[in-house]
Amino acid sequence: ITANSPYYLRRLSAEERQMVLQSVLDTADIWRGVGYSSIDFGQDYTDTDFGDRDHLTKFGGWKLAARVAPEVKAMAEHLGYLR
Repeated sequence: ITANSPYYLRRLSAEERQMVLQSVLDTADIWRGVGYSSIDFGQDYTDTDFGDRDHLTKFGGWKLAARVAPEVKAMAEHLGYLR
């Protein structure tokens, strides 16, 4: 679940930014709570990591891939795909 581009987040008040971040964290928790794998990301990304509000550029994609890879590996191990 993406925290959105910092370019757009900077245009919000501090209270609105906190609300967006909390909604990202809550959404990821809700997905996990109903049995889906979910991560939140983007809080430490830069303007160049996003092409628009929530679509990543190749730079953001590389960061996301690095973040997701260990999660996918852990899922594969848990499901027995790596035996």
